[in-house]
Amino acid sequence: LAQASAQRVLACIFSTEASLNPPPAMKVVASFLVVALVVLSGTQEAEAKFEPCKTQSTFDVIMCTSHMCSDCKLAWCMQTCQKAQEEHSGCRCEDWPEARASFSGGAFEGKGKVGDVGDYSM
Repeated sequence: LAQASAQRVLACIFSTEASLNPPPAMKVVASFLVVALVVLSGTQEAEAKFEPCKTQSTFDVIMCTSHMCSDCKLAWCMQTCQKAQEEHSGCRCEDWPEARASFSGGAFEGKGKVGDVGDYSM
């Protein structure tokens, strides 16, 4: 039985008919790979895009490069940066991950803390 199966496999591999008409399982695998490549290539293009907003240069200074919105641990900084995000809605920093749409949507200093837990507790 095993020898007969091996002979059929070899016959399929070396016959021209088999190369023109692959087995159904091979068609399924090939189709899956094509779909996976299309999906992956589409997500890479979406991640590569960054479209600046109307007030991007101002937003970059306030939000993206300032100590206040990147390293400050005080509640005042967090609240001020959230207010700046509201004033510049639709803006985001170019180096933020695609999934992060706003200041509050990502990891920033002081996130998840109630108050400052003391302004001097850095």
